[in-house]
Amino acid sequence: MREHGLGGQLLGALVGAVGIFMPGTLLIFFLIRFWDQLKQYRIVKASLEGINAVSAGLVVAATFLLYHPLPDTPINLALVAATFLLLLWEKVPSYVMVLAALLAGAVLA
Repeated sequence: MREHGLGGQLLGALVGAVGIFMPGTLLIFFLIRFWDQLKQYRIVKASLEGINAVSAGLVVAATFLLYHPLPDTPINLALVAATFLLLLWEKVPSYVMVLAALLAGAVLA
C-alpha cells in the first residue's frame, strides 16, 4: 500500500490489524459461553492438543524466518540467546523487550 500514500498505508495497517485480531476476538466473545461444555468432548480435547502443537511449530518457524536475513555474527547470536534467556527465566514482558530493542536500534543507528 506504499504507492497509495499515507492514507493507503493506514488503511493497510487497519485491515492487517483486523485480520490478525478479529478471529481471536470473535472466538472469545462467542465461544466462551459454551467453552467448558465443548471441552468435555473427546474429539475437541484431541483437536486442542493438535492445535497447540501446530501453534508452537508456527512460532518456531516464524523465529527462523525472522532470523534468517540477519548475518550470523557473534553479536547477533548473543543478542538472540540473551533475549531468549531473559524471556525464559526472568519473565520480562515481551513489549519491554521490543521497546528496548527499538531504543537500542535508534541509539546505535
